Amino acid sequence: MGKAPADPDALLLRIDDLVRAHGAIPRAELRAIKRHLPAIAPRLLARGYEIGSSVRLPLEKQLLELVQSGFVPRKGLERRVAGATAREVNDAVQRLVERGSLVEVVRESGAGLVGSTGDVIDASDVEELLRCLVKVEKLARRALAAKRARATLLRSDVAGPLVRWTDRDRVAAPGVRQEAPLVEALTREIRKRFRENPLPIRVPDLLRSMGASGEDGKRALVDGAERGLFELEPESGMGRLSREDAELCPSGPMGTTLSWVVARDREEFH
Repeated sequence: MGKAPADPDALLLRIDDLVRAHGAIPRAELRAIKRHLPAIAPRLLARGYEIGSSVRLPLEKQLLELVQSGFVPRKGLERRVAGATAREVNDAVQRLVERGSLVEVVRESGAGLVGSTGDVIDASDVEELLRCLVKVEKLARRALAAKRARATLLRSDVAGPLVRWTDRDRVAAPGVRQEAPLVEALTREIRKRFRENPLPIRVPDLLRSMGASGEDGKRALVDGAERGLFELEPESGMGRLSREDAELCPSGPMGTTLSWVVARDREEFH
């Protein structure tokens, strides 16, 4: 006589207990249950389970919960989740990264994942970070090579190129995603233009192309100039700005109108 068919309701309750305890059906238990899965698959999916190499809590949900406590090393990631192969984990990570829910980062300890937080440097800014570090390195090497004994640097000269990367006041709380401040968006656009053409950029044209309002745009430009990301220079001729253009330009010393953006150090844009 053949085996009596499994009771679907009892099987579902058994699976509920296993997933609740382990996050997925353990491999040893799966052998006995696997042949019955096609018959109860719709009911498993209706319960919110995911069916892959095992019946499990949704893999993407497991990964997102995993990074809530912070950085998670990529190596051995499949051992930190339940009921998934390395390939399934890699595929799920890729989907989450593409959606912006996870971010792949590299630390001194190796590669890993974090949630989307303000503590992450945008991937498009990594080259810019490297240029800033190279600039500080050049200053340090010049100090070391100086013939005068104990030549050193000003902290402000070191902080200027690095402040946008290290200012803790601009780091969001874990789990809170921040949009890039306007000053960073303007800085990226300014540097992009300088790499294509080193000539000064007209402030009104820049703000209009970015869709920035007058007051917000002026504050962002002054902020970037104070950080040493670029320089602002006044209009060289009298009456060359229209009233509309002048209203988009920040004010400088002695009531001047800062209508041009110039590169602080043109070598870093090439």
